[in-house]
Amino acid sequence: MMKHCPLELSAPAKVNLHLNVLSRREDGYHEILSLFQRISLHDLISVDIWWDDPEISGAQVSVHGLEDLCTPGSDSLTRAVGFWCGYTGIPLRVRLNVKKSIPAGAGLGGGSADAGALLKSLCGLFGRQPDRDFLTACAHSVGADVPFFVTGCGAAVVGGIGEIVRPVSSRTLSALVLVPDLASPTAGAYRRLDEAGLGPAGPEAPEVERMYSLAPDRWRFTNDFSRVVPPPRITVPRGCFYTLTGSGSASVLVGEGEITVPQEFSGQAFPVRFA
Repeated sequence: MMKHCPLELSAPAKVNLHLNVLSRREDGYHEILSLFQRISLHDLISVDIWWDDPEISGAQVSVHGLEDLCTPGSDSLTRAVGFWCGYTGIPLRVRLNVKKSIPAGAGLGGGSADAGALLKSLCGLFGRQPDRDFLTACAHSVGADVPFFVTGCGAAVVGGIGEIVRPVSSRTLSALVLVPDLASPTAGAYRRLDEAGLGPAGPEAPEVERMYSLAPDRWRFTNDFSRVVPPPRITVPRGCFYTLTGSGSASVLVGEGEITVPQEFSGQAFPVRFA
């Protein structure tokens, strides 16, 4: 008998508090060392899943709500279902309706957050544990940031091409995400960084984790993409830390108390908390 399960998913965004691009591999992927932090800004996804039906073969997916962002079938959710069906051998029919709140092209991982939330729910629904092989295959097939969202952790030191996820205890901090009017597509940012030449290696994973435990104004995290995608210029308040997130164009201002929008900033501002 055909089985059906409706789900309501919250897909939280992330910021990169640290991002060091270490090398470009022969397959075109880049090795990184980064500190991912989940934040409260999120998309909402309504999902209907059908399976155990002989009429369902492979992945049958329909996605609504992303028409203004991408062409049908090119979104991360469609890739996620296709990956799941191919990896597990479980054919699914999936209907999704997405209510977007995470800005696109901002370095906040919106598409990856959506795909990760869906894959995490599929793992729970079918009683499967996302092991290292699953996360590696997921990074290659769906997106390099997706493994972080599949694990569901609040913060993690992330390595490899994104498949090495080492969870750390998440902090309780306030933040302000600043999104300028200009988007920064990931592929273009990586191309410009390759053309500029990779910079020196930053701190190693244990030092990144240690630094995260300090007060934000003592963080010495960096983002290599700031060399080719400068963050919006603002006056950083005392006691705060400020950096570009991902490959831009958004930046994040982090502190231990309430943070107000800098007067000189023009664009969208999202008060968030670490989640």
